Amino acid sequence: MIGKTVLEYSKETSKRHRSFRNFIRGISRDSTKITYVKFLRAFMEFHNIKDYDKLAQMETQKIDEMFEDYIDEMVDRGVKVGMRPFR
Repeated sequence: MIGKTVLEYSKETSKRHRSFRNFIRGISRDSTKITYVKFLRAFMEFHNIKDYDKLAQMETQKIDEMFEDYIDEMVDRGVKVGMRPFR
């Protein structure tokens, strides 16, 4: 994503991956899109997943376990995980 903004990346990725397009379509605020896309990309990189459509086709139980593993790793690294207060 070097040289591209998150929003440019989102537009390009939406053209290639139906599941990503459906995900991003439901988010109206650009600031929220940026946050969610960054998190999703970090999650996928952690699990070495390259294709949004393949992620969407995984069993829910498997995704839940992957999410738990990702969160556990972030906590172990000292990253604060959770909801940020509304401003």
